[in-house]
Amino acid sequence: MKKKAIILIMIVFVLMSITMPVFADIPIPAIPMDAWEYWAVVEYSVRGKTYFKLVTSHNPITAPTAGGQLQMNTYREYVLDGSVWKYEMEHDGGVSVPIDKVYAASHNIAYRNSSGFFFTVPKASTLYLTMKRVDSGMILKTISHGLIPLVGLLLSVTCFRKAWAFLRNQLTI
Repeated sequence: MKKKAIILIMIVFVLMSITMPVFADIPIPAIPMDAWEYWAVVEYSVRGKTYFKLVTSHNPITAPTAGGQLQMNTYREYVLDGSVWKYEMEHDGGVSVPIDKVYAASHNIAYRNSSGFFFTVPKASTLYLTMKRVDSGMILKTISHGLIPLVGLLLSVTCFRKAWAFLRNQLTI
C-alpha cells in the first residue's frame, strides 16, 4: 500500500511540475480593403515609443541608398491600433517616410538608383521557413512534453481503477 501511495504522490508531483511549450507567432493583421496595391508594414520610433504602420501606394515603394526611409509619390498611412489597422492620413506628391524596420511588403522594395533591394519578399512559403528554423530535437522534445501528461493520466486512471476494485472487494465481503 505504501508503494501505491508513493507512486500516486510522484504522479501528482510530476503532473503539477510539467511545463508545456507554447509557440506564439504574432501575425500581421489583415490589410484593409481600401488599401492600395503596393504596401509595406513598417516599424518606426518616436520619442522612445515604437509604432507600427502600414503604408500603401499606387506605385512601387522605393528606398534611398542611405536607407532608413521609404519613398513614394502618393500614399495612404494606417496605424496599428490593437489588432486592426486604423486609417491615419493620405499624402500627395513625393514623400519620404522614416522607418526603423520593414516587416512585410507586397513587393520587393528596391533602392531608387536600381543598385539592389532594400527589402525582398521571402520566396519560400511561411511553413517552409518556419520548419527550416526548427530542428528535429525540438520536435521530439515538444512531442515528449505532450506525452508526459498523457502517461501520467493513464497511470492515474489505472491506479484509480485498481483502488476502486480493491475498495469494492473489501466493502462487499
